[in-house]
Amino acid sequence: MKRFSKLIILVFFIVFLLKCATAQAPLRKTVKIDEDRHEIAAVIIGIEEKIGSPESLNKFFIRSWIYKENGNLLHQICVDYGYTGKDWRFYKTATSQEGQPLELVKIERDADYHESINVYYETVGVTIADEYLRNHLNGFTIKISAESGHSFIVEPTPEQIKSQLTKIQEYKKLNNL
Repeated sequence: MKRFSKLIILVFFIVFLLKCATAQAPLRKTVKIDEDRHEIAAVIIGIEEKIGSPESLNKFFIRSWIYKENGNLLHQICVDYGYTGKDWRFYKTATSQEGQPLELVKIERDADYHESINVYYETVGVTIADEYLRNHLNGFTIKISAESGHSFIVEPTPEQIKSQLTKIQEYKKLNNL
């Protein structure tokens, strides 16, 4: 019984810490430009949205690179996803709502171990063609799947897409691209 009580306290403590972390890092609600004159591309970092319930710590945003030499674009749906369990899930594939495979890039993996509870974090990027983004202004879905059999859906919203494209257009116009 004592061990069970300690486990309950530990779970509540972890939930408390996760809530505190969320409170300290609100979702980004505007699109920003990250530009370094030494880099070949400017990075447009989009609005963040939750994955799943509003209480979820999992989130995603659109990240776009504008190449300064020619104005070419590369878009990526950047996903931060955390979960508990005994093992890594290893997210490795992405599929469009039309059933087409999309390139998935592993960005980062990390883990926290708290007694008997393991918390894993995976950050992945899903490459999206400019034409696809522009043809889906009303939103779309992407299924991200793991070796473990787990999967989840991300749903870029019309606000995320339109805000991203507007900021890209502003940058290109300002820089004559």
